[in-house]
Amino acid sequence: FPSLRKYYGSSIFEKLYKDKQSVEFVTYIDLLKKLKNETKKDGVDINFIYFPEINYLNDDNPKFWKTINQEAEKLGIKIHDSWEYFMEHKDSTDMRWSHIDYHPNCKAHKIMANYFIKYNLVEE
Repeated sequence: FPSLRKYYGSSIFEKLYKDKQSVEFVTYIDLLKKLKNETKKDGVDINFIYFPEINYLNDDNPKFWKTINQEAEKLGIKIHDSWEYFMEHKDSTDMRWSHIDYHPNCKAHKIMANYFIKYNLVEE
């Protein structure tokens, strides 16, 4: 029920991903910058990977995360977007563990693991 989204949770995705002045958006970008800078000091090249909202794997998904990915890219922070890979390999439009548990199910985790391997995002 997207119309009810504003009434539950401490934040809404639209605010986090679309409103560049929101506390959520600014905090998210600041956290990415801090993680990148701190790991760089230690000689580590960190990868950020977007794990899609697996409860709505449909073409008409509003893809709110694209805004924050683009903003991060401007700052030299690459966020790998696994959306298209998920769309090619999904077996359902809803890959949650259950209707009350929004965590990815086993098949969704396998898709993400295969994405990591295909795009060399893990050390072997």
